[in-house]
Amino acid sequence: MTTTTYAADRTALLIVETPYNDFMSEGGKFYEATRAPAEAIGFYDNMRELIPSIRTARIQVIIVPHHRWREGDYVGWKHMNPTQVRANQRVAASCSAATFPMHPPASTRPSPSSWTA
Repeated sequence: MTTTTYAADRTALLIVETPYNDFMSEGGKFYEATRAPAEAIGFYDNMRELIPSIRTARIQVIIVPHHRWREGDYVGWKHMNPTQVRANQRVAASCSAATFPMHPPASTRPSPSSWTA
């Protein structure tokens, strides 16, 4: 088996949609809905260990947030899919300014090589 080595300065951990307080913090709007499956697979503990370890290795951590709903996003759309319709109804009703701050440790940026997109 061949082992491939990648240079740390040309490597990154890409995290898509995950570290929002509303999903990962007790009291978050969606925490109770996601807690059981996240705990069952060790998600919280793994993320708390993974991000600092990657940063210690001086590898970039790139966080790609999901689309942040804004009032008027679907104005004029004639053909929304069911997911967009539901998101438009629920998010507008449940989120103040539709903001989702990042959950620690994702929100901390200890070095210039780590950034949040």
